[in-house]
Amino acid sequence: MRKTGKIVKKVLWWLMIIAIIFAIVKIYNKYNYNDFIKNVTQPGKTSFTRDSVIKYSKYDSYKIENKEYHDAMFAQKISVMPNTPYKVSCKVRVDNVVNENNVKTGGAQICINGTTERSASVYGTSSWQELCFYFNSKNKTEVDIGFRLGGYAERSKGTAWFSDFKLEVRYQ
Repeated sequence: MRKTGKIVKKVLWWLMIIAIIFAIVKIYNKYNYNDFIKNVTQPGKTSFTRDSVIKYSKYDSYKIENKEYHDAMFAQKISVMPNTPYKVSCKVRVDNVVNENNVKTGGAQICINGTTERSASVYGTSSWQELCFYFNSKNKTEVDIGFRLGGYAERSKGTAWFSDFKLEVRYQ
């Protein structure tokens, strides 16, 4: 009987360790942004998460939720070849995205951070759709690509999910 008690304790100990490891991995995956940097102008108005429930494919989506009118983005520096045309695309889904003062340039979009270059904007409520952005790298060897809810000088509120990011060289 004493041996059985020791075995049960060991099994329970290992189950507890496995549960803790599972919880840590789950939390890490939710808040790990894979080299994306969160960018906001005013902390506290936006929440950023990885969403394993609402997603386009088997990969988690990146969720931006602006609780108030705000401009927020996930951004990542990428290396590019100078004077080369590129296409950046992703899937985007929006829920109750409204632009301050009803401007049409706010909303969910792809942009080059620090510039006014951007894709078309998606706002309102819609299911997954493709969003594309074309740009030329000019004389740059690095650009900061942003997946944004808001705009260069615009603010939006609501929720946007971004998924399935792709960067392609556009040969002429």
